[in-house]
Amino acid sequence: MGHYYSGMLDIYTDITNQIAHFGNHFEILEVDELSMLTTQVSDKEIDKRVALFYKTFDIQKDCSMVELRRSAKTSVALDMLINKHKLGSMAYYYMGTENTLNNETINSIILGNSLLTEKGIPVAGEYEIKMFRP
Repeated sequence: MGHYYSGMLDIYTDITNQIAHFGNHFEILEVDELSMLTTQVSDKEIDKRVALFYKTFDIQKDCSMVELRRSAKTSVALDMLINKHKLGSMAYYYMGTENTLNNETINSIILGNSLLTEKGIPVAGEYEIKMFRP
């Protein structure tokens, strides 16, 4: 989702080569889609996800409930995105502009990424996709 981080040129990969060797399927997604999905998340879903966060993570007492709820909303939207595109893993990087919704989405993505990874759907930041050939 997004594009490669230009500060790490060693992580670029040839997607066509990956598909040819490993049979992968790639979806090139934009953060805008995830941001749009956050607008469809209900308060009930957010409450349920916040409860899951407290059960799964060591949430500190000084953690802002506003930020925790924003992370919960993004986490539910991530699940929606994964299900919509039938993703088995995800890599992302967003440099962005002053698009407030996209910035809020990306700034609140980490807990959702951790839950996905726990469920066996690994997530890599900085769009880190590497191909290794022995």
